[in-house]
Amino acid sequence: MEGQARPHLVQPPPILTTFVSAPQRIPCSLFHESARQSLRRSQPASRHRSAVSTAVMDSMGEMARDVELTSDAVVPNQHLTPAESAAKAAQIFAADKRPVILFDGICNLCNSAVNFMLDEDQDGKFRFAALQSVAGKALLERCGKQPDDISSIVLVTEDSCYFKSEAVMHIGKELTGAVKVMSLLGFAMPGFVRNPVYDFVARNRYAWLGETDYCRVGDNTYDDRFVK
Repeated sequence: MEGQARPHLVQPPPILTTFVSAPQRIPCSLFHESARQSLRRSQPASRHRSAVSTAVMDSMGEMARDVELTSDAVVPNQHLTPAESAAKAAQIFAADKRPVILFDGICNLCNSAVNFMLDEDQDGKFRFAALQSVAGKALLERCGKQPDDISSIVLVTEDSCYFKSEAVMHIGKELTGAVKVMSLLGFAMPGFVRNPVYDFVARNRYAWLGETDYCRVGDNTYDDRFVK
Protein backbone atom coordinates (compact mmCIF):
# COMPACT_ATOMS: atom_id res chain seq x y z
CA MET A 1 0.00 0.00 0.00
CA GLU A 2 1.35 3.43 -0.94
CA GLY A 3 3.16 5.14 1.88
CA GLN A 4 3.15 2.04 4.08
CA ALA A 5 6.49 0.62 5.20
CA ARG A 6 7.22 -2.99 4.43
CA PRO A 7 7.03 -5.22 7.52
CA HIS A 8 10.23 -6.86 8.75
CA LEU A 9 10.09 -10.60 9.27
CA VAL A 10 13.55 -10.95 10.76
CA GLN A 11 15.96 -8.69 12.59
CA PRO A 12 19.12 -8.92 10.46
CA PRO A 13 22.56 -7.83 11.59
CA PRO A 14 23.72 -4.41 10.33
CA ILE A 15 25.50 -5.95 7.34
CA LEU A 16 22.18 -7.18 5.99
CA THR A 17 19.51 -4.98 4.48
CA THR A 18 15.80 -5.05 5.26
CA PHE A 19 14.25 -8.43 4.52
CA VAL A 20 11.31 -8.37 2.13
CA SER A 21 7.90 -9.16 3.51
CA ALA A 22 7.09 -12.55 2.03
CA PRO A 23 9.83 -14.27 0.03
CA GLN A 24 8.73 -17.43 -1.75
CA ARG A 25 11.15 -20.32 -1.27
CA ILE A 26 11.39 -23.96 -2.21
CA PRO A 27 13.57 -26.69 -0.62
CA CYS A 28 17.08 -26.70 -2.05
CA SER A 29 17.26 -30.47 -1.72
CA LEU A 30 15.20 -30.52 -4.90
CA PHE A 31 18.06 -29.05 -6.89
CA HIS A 32 20.96 -30.62 -8.69
CA GLU A 33 23.74 -30.84 -6.07
CA SER A 34 26.74 -30.95 -8.42
CA ALA A 35 27.09 -27.18 -8.73
CA ARG A 36 26.83 -26.62 -4.99
CA GLN A 37 29.38 -29.34 -4.21
CA SER A 38 31.90 -28.01 -6.73
CA LEU A 39 31.54 -24.54 -5.29
CA ARG A 40 32.04 -25.83 -1.75
CA ARG A 41 35.25 -27.59 -2.82
CA SER A 42 36.63 -24.24 -3.99
CA GLN A 43 36.03 -22.64 -0.58
CA PRO A 44 38.46 -22.52 2.36
CA ALA A 45 38.73 -25.72 4.36
CA SER A 46 37.49 -23.96 7.50
CA ARG A 47 33.84 -23.03 7.15
CA HIS A 48 33.05 -22.20 10.78
CA ARG A 49 30.28 -19.65 10.96
CA SER A 50 29.82 -16.87 13.46
CA ALA A 51 26.91 -16.73 15.87
CA VAL A 52 25.43 -13.94 13.73
CA SER A 53 25.65 -16.07 10.59
CA THR A 54 24.02 -19.05 12.32
CA ALA A 55 21.21 -16.87 13.68
CA VAL A 56 20.54 -15.43 10.23
CA MET A 57 20.38 -18.89 8.64
CA ASP A 58 18.08 -20.22 11.35
CA SER A 59 15.74 -17.25 10.98
CA MET A 60 15.61 -17.63 7.20
CA GLY A 61 14.97 -21.35 7.44
CA GLU A 62 12.13 -20.93 9.93
CA MET A 63 10.56 -18.22 7.82
CA ALA A 64 10.81 -20.25 4.64
CA ARG A 65 8.79 -23.08 6.16
CA ASP A 66 5.94 -20.65 6.81
CA VAL A 67 5.83 -19.14 3.33
CA GLU A 68 3.48 -20.23 0.57
CA LEU A 69 5.66 -21.59 -2.21
CA THR A 70 5.09 -21.45 -5.92
CA SER A 71 5.07 -24.78 -7.72
CA ASP A 72 6.00 -23.63 -11.22
CA ALA A 73 9.11 -21.55 -10.50
CA VAL A 74 11.48 -24.45 -9.84
CA VAL A 75 11.28 -27.97 -11.17
CA PRO A 76 13.60 -30.55 -9.54
CA ASN A 77 16.52 -31.48 -11.78
CA GLN A 78 14.64 -30.40 -14.89
CA HIS A 79 16.84 -30.37 -17.97
CA LEU A 80 15.50 -28.30 -20.83
CA THR A 81 16.39 -29.17 -24.37
CA PRO A 82 18.25 -26.42 -26.26
CA ALA A 83 15.04 -25.56 -28.08
CA GLU A 84 13.02 -25.43 -24.85
CA SER A 85 15.68 -23.33 -23.17
CA ALA A 86 15.78 -20.86 -26.05
CA ALA A 87 11.98 -20.62 -26.08
CA LYS A 88 11.85 -20.02 -22.33
CA ALA A 89 14.52 -17.31 -22.51
CA ALA A 90 12.73 -15.59 -25.40
CA GLN A 91 9.45 -15.73 -23.48
CA ILE A 92 11.02 -13.90 -20.54
CA PHE A 93 11.66 -10.85 -22.73
CA ALA A 94 8.60 -11.14 -24.97
CA ALA A 95 6.37 -8.77 -23.01
CA ASP A 96 8.79 -7.32 -20.45
CA LYS A 97 12.08 -5.86 -21.63
CA ARG A 98 13.52 -5.13 -18.19
CA PRO A 99 16.93 -6.75 -17.52
CA VAL A 100 17.04 -9.81 -15.26
CA ILE A 101 19.54 -10.25 -12.43
CA LEU A 102 20.39 -13.91 -11.83
CA PHE A 103 21.41 -14.57 -8.22
CA ASP A 104 22.24 -17.58 -6.06
CA GLY A 105 18.90 -18.34 -4.42
CA ILE A 106 20.38 -20.20 -1.44
CA CYS A 107 23.07 -17.65 -0.59
CA ASN A 108 22.29 -15.42 2.39
CA LEU A 109 24.69 -12.73 1.17
CA CYS A 110 23.11 -12.78 -2.30
CA ASN A 111 19.59 -12.61 -0.88
CA SER A 112 20.62 -9.59 1.17
CA ALA A 113 21.83 -7.95 -2.04
CA VAL A 114 18.44 -8.66 -3.63
CA ASN A 115 16.74 -7.02 -0.63
CA PHE A 116 18.99 -3.98 -1.09
CA MET A 117 18.05 -3.80 -4.76
CA LEU A 118 14.33 -4.00 -3.99
CA ASP A 119 14.75 -1.07 -1.62
CA GLU A 120 16.99 1.04 -3.86
CA ASP A 121 15.46 0.29 -7.27
CA GLN A 122 12.18 2.05 -6.56
CA ASP A 123 11.40 2.38 -10.28
CA GLY A 124 11.62 -1.37 -10.80
CA LYS A 125 14.25 -1.22 -13.53
CA PHE A 126 15.44 -4.75 -12.79
CA ARG A 127 13.82 -8.15 -12.41
CA PHE A 128 15.25 -11.14 -10.55
CA ALA A 129 15.52 -14.90 -10.97
CA ALA A 130 17.38 -17.50 -8.94
CA LEU A 131 20.18 -19.21 -10.83
CA GLN A 132 18.65 -22.50 -9.70
CA SER A 133 15.21 -21.77 -11.20
CA VAL A 134 13.98 -22.92 -14.60
CA ALA A 135 14.05 -19.32 -15.81
CA GLY A 136 17.55 -18.87 -14.42
CA LYS A 137 18.86 -21.99 -16.12
CA ALA A 138 17.31 -20.97 -19.45
CA LEU A 139 18.91 -17.54 -19.26
CA LEU A 140 22.26 -19.05 -18.30
CA GLU A 141 22.19 -21.17 -21.44
CA ARG A 142 21.16 -18.12 -23.46
CA CYS A 143 24.35 -16.50 -22.13
CA GLY A 144 26.50 -19.48 -23.14
CA LYS A 145 26.88 -20.90 -19.61
CA GLN A 146 26.11 -24.32 -18.21
CA PRO A 147 22.63 -24.42 -16.64
CA ASP A 148 24.05 -25.47 -13.24
CA ASP A 149 26.69 -22.72 -13.10
CA ILE A 150 26.07 -20.74 -9.90
CA SER A 151 29.56 -19.24 -9.68
CA SER A 152 28.61 -15.67 -10.62
CA ILE A 153 25.89 -13.08 -10.59
CA VAL A 154 24.62 -12.54 -14.13
CA LEU A 155 22.87 -9.52 -15.60
CA VAL A 156 20.84 -10.51 -18.65
CA THR A 157 19.39 -7.93 -21.01
CA GLU A 158 17.43 -8.63 -24.16
CA ASP A 159 20.62 -8.70 -26.22
CA SER A 160 23.57 -8.87 -23.79
CA CYS A 161 24.93 -10.74 -20.77
CA TYR A 162 27.27 -9.42 -18.09
CA PHE A 163 29.13 -11.44 -15.47
CA LYS A 164 31.00 -10.95 -12.21
CA SER A 165 32.17 -7.38 -11.46
CA GLU A 166 30.96 -6.11 -14.83
CA ALA A 167 27.43 -7.21 -13.96
CA VAL A 168 27.68 -5.49 -10.58
CA MET A 169 28.82 -2.22 -12.16
CA HIS A 170 26.15 -2.24 -14.86
CA ILE A 171 23.54 -2.77 -12.15
CA GLY A 172 25.00 -0.13 -9.84
CA LYS A 173 25.16 2.60 -12.48
CA GLU A 174 21.38 2.43 -12.81
CA LEU A 175 20.93 3.22 -9.11
CA THR A 176 21.56 6.48 -7.30
CA GLY A 177 23.93 8.04 -4.79
CA ALA A 178 27.21 6.47 -3.72
CA VAL A 179 26.42 3.13 -5.40
CA LYS A 180 26.10 4.85 -8.77
CA VAL A 181 29.29 6.86 -8.28
CA MET A 182 31.33 3.81 -7.22
CA SER A 183 29.99 1.78 -10.12
CA LEU A 184 30.92 4.47 -12.67
CA LEU A 185 34.39 4.75 -11.15
CA GLY A 186 34.71 0.97 -11.31
CA PHE A 187 34.53 1.03 -15.09
CA ALA A 188 37.90 2.78 -15.09
CA MET A 189 39.49 -0.28 -13.48
CA PRO A 190 40.47 -3.17 -15.77
CA GLY A 191 38.74 -6.51 -15.37
CA PHE A 192 41.90 -8.28 -14.22
CA VAL A 193 41.86 -5.99 -11.16
CA ARG A 194 38.11 -6.05 -10.46
CA ASN A 195 37.31 -9.70 -11.01
CA PRO A 196 39.78 -11.20 -8.50
CA VAL A 197 38.05 -9.12 -5.81
CA TYR A 198 34.68 -10.36 -7.00
CA ASP A 199 35.95 -13.97 -7.10
CA PHE A 200 37.25 -13.69 -3.53
CA VAL A 201 33.83 -12.59 -2.27
CA ALA A 202 32.04 -15.23 -4.36
CA ARG A 203 34.25 -18.05 -3.08
CA ASN A 204 33.65 -17.07 0.53
CA ARG A 205 29.98 -16.10 0.41
CA TYR A 206 28.76 -19.30 2.11
CA ALA A 207 31.55 -19.23 4.69
CA TRP A 208 30.81 -15.64 5.68
CA LEU A 209 27.01 -15.61 5.91
CA GLY A 210 26.08 -19.19 5.14
CA GLU A 211 23.38 -20.68 3.00
CA THR A 212 19.76 -21.60 3.53
CA ASP A 213 18.10 -24.92 2.80
CA TYR A 214 15.39 -23.06 0.90
CA CYS A 215 15.87 -21.33 -2.42
CA ARG A 216 14.25 -17.98 -3.02
CA VAL A 217 12.13 -18.07 -6.17
CA GLY A 218 9.82 -15.11 -5.74
CA ASP A 219 8.24 -12.64 -3.38
CA ASN A 220 4.56 -12.10 -2.66
CA THR A 221 5.06 -8.37 -2.14
CA TYR A 222 7.16 -7.83 -5.27
CA ASP A 223 5.70 -10.52 -7.49
CA ASP A 224 6.20 -8.54 -10.72
CA ARG A 225 9.93 -8.24 -9.98
CA PHE A 226 10.65 -11.99 -10.02
CA VAL A 227 10.70 -14.01 -13.22
CA LYS A 228 8.69 -17.22 -13.02
